[in-house]
This record gives sequence, structure tokens and C-alpha cells, in this order.
Amino acid sequence: MKRSVNVKAFICIAAVMGLVFAMGGCKGLGKSREVDLTQYVKTSFYGCDGDGCLEYSFDYDELMDDLEDLNINFDEDDVEGAVSLKPNKTDELSNGDRIKFRINVKSRLEKRVKAVFVYDDFDVTVKGLDVRLDYDPFDYIDIVFSGISPNGKATIQNIGSSPVAGVNYRIGDGYGSMNFKNGDVITVTAFTSYSQGLEEYVNEEGYNLVTDIKEYTVSGLEEYIESLGRIDKELMDELAKQGEDVFYTNTYWGEDEKIDSVEYQGAYFAVLKDGVIADYDQNNNYLYMVYKITVTNPNETLTYFYYVRFADIVRKTDGTSEIYNINEVEIPYGSNFSGDTVRSEGKQSFFYVGYKDVTSFYNTIIRPLSQYYNFENNIT
Repeated sequence: MKRSVNVKAFICIAAVMGLVFAMGGCKGLGKSREVDLTQYVKTSFYGCDGDGCLEYSFDYDELMDDLEDLNINFDEDDVEGAVSLKPNKTDELSNGDRIKFRINVKSRLEKRVKAVFVYDDFDVTVKGLDVRLDYDPFDYIDIVFSGISPNGKATIQNIGSSPVAGVNYRIGDGYGSMNFKNGDVITVTAFTSYSQGLEEYVNEEGYNLVTDIKEYTVSGLEEYIESLGRIDKELMDELAKQGEDVFYTNTYWGEDEKIDSVEYQGAYFAVLKDGVIADYDQNNNYLYMVYKITVTNPNETLTYFYYVRFADIVRKTDGTSEIYNINEVEIPYGSNFSGDTVRSEGKQSFFYVGYKDVTSFYNTIIRPLSQYYNFENNIT
């Protein structure tokens, strides 16, 4: 099919015979018939720096318009599709990259269209791609530690408005955010529920993902005290006095019995073993305040041993020690018929709730707990 060509006929009027073309002649006369095909290659770039893409095409309409201007006859079928382009790269582009184009021309164009077509391989420089900002998902959260070490809890708290919506976080494997102690290192992972994964998703939003994992060190928790020596003297003195008060409050005497003395002997301290998590009826640590009791009754003067147990002693962040409930105590149990008692037989029969010596106390109270607890003492 022939493309219709607008051939403009110029009627040249000569005022005098021999004067030719007062207006300078017909269009196309004297123009070069050389055509540089590379000028009809159109390129554009889209996307972000580092992940840009190339779009390219060959503008046949512009080429045919120029052929008309040069008064070159052609058939559209000879021009359309006669030029092929092959760039060496079309994606994952960065600003400043140079793309090499190979240009090929079908023989029909050069044989049937009477123009001199000039072409050669050429380069194009990538430019204009958007520059992505870095996106660190952890700039928009904080990890808050609460509770008491080693049973601390980690909670994710939002601290800002993230420019990328749909980002979620999990602590560790996602199944536990508790039972942490000071010094533990926990891993927090950022993720998205979208199928393409976080990095690709963030790229689509126009950002570079800095990281999807960050480690945090547990700190700032109060601690269940793990050694007897870390309980400050002020609290030990207070508990020794409190234990003595508990003894007097829970001991009943006949008219012919007399307490000669109540002497604090020292303490046993129990701490849960590593890897053991306290059950609902267990505590993280126990402090057994041990007392030597001397009594006189009509039979004799005798001594026995008594304990008052306190639980869950904590070291606060300011370095002082504290017990959560000083009134939550355990004492020995005994009666005239059962329990932990020391008996006095003679003219009369008396019993005292306690143990004949420290070894009896240890074997009855401390030893059964050794499966779960480590112990130390400062009894002299």
C-alpha cells in the first residue's frame, strides 16, 4: 500500500522571462537525503535507582514524516518494522549506567527507499530514576522490658508513624516473649504478610530496606536475687527482726513455760536452678531465717531450732533489696500428735514446733527442695 504524499506544487511566477523561482525553488531541492536512524530511537526510564527499568521504541511516524519532507517516495510497509533494537540491559538499572544498543535494519528499507540510512550501535546513559530513601523498620518501634529477671517480658511499642504500612514484628520465634533475664540477647524480626516478602514490598513502596532483623539486649529489669551475699544488710536485719516477731506471734506457752532466748543463727538461701521455671506454687527464691530457741519448763531447759521463710527477694534497679510481701511467710507445722516437733518428757509432757538441731531442719525442709533449687547458707 502506498502512503499518500503531500507534494506541494509551487507556482513560480517570473516577472521577466529567464527569471526562475523568485521564491527560492521547490521544497526538498538541495536537501541532504541522508537519514540518521538513531535519532528516532526513544528511551525513557522509570522506577528507582538500583532497580530501574528501560522503556524504548522506534518512532516510525517521525521517520516517515521526515522522508516526506525530503520528497522521498516510500511504501509504509517497507518502513514499518524495518528497524530492530537490542539493548544489553533493561532492568535493575542505576542512574549513570550506560546501556549499549545494537541496531539492525532490514534490507528492504535500504533497497526500496531511496535515502541514505546512517546507523550504528550506540550508548544511552540512565538518568532520572528516583533515589530511594533507606527504610529501617526498627526506627519506628521500641522494645520495652518489664517484670522481674529471669521472668522478664518483652513488649513491642510503636514510637512513630512508619512511612511503609503493613510491617509487622515478632520477638524470637514468635511463640514466646517472656522469661527473659538481664543480659539476654533477643532477636526481633520485621515481616509483612504480603506474598512478595518484606524487601520486595518495601522496594515497591519506594524505599531501600536497611535490615529486617535487629538484636536487643535485655536490661533495666529488677532481678530476683540469686545469691545470699547480694541481699543488702538493711533488709537482712529487717527480716531477722520480722522473723522473730513471727515466732512470738505463732507460739503459745503455758504458765509453767518460759522463753529464755530467741537467737538468730543465720539463713539458708534457695534459688531455682538454671532452666527450671517456677510453677504456680513455687517461688524464684526462698530465704529461711533460722533461730535457736531456748525454753524452760518444769522438766528441763532445752534448745531447739525454728525457721521463718520469706520468698521472692528482689534487687531493685537502684541496687537496693526488697521483698514484695514481707507478711507472706512460712513457718514449721506441728502439734501434739504430728508434724515437726521437739518433745520434752518428764513430770509433764511438752512439745515445741521446730527441730532438735540444724541438721534435722536441713533434712526435713531443705534437702527435699534440692531437685529444683540450689542452696547456700551463712549459719555459724
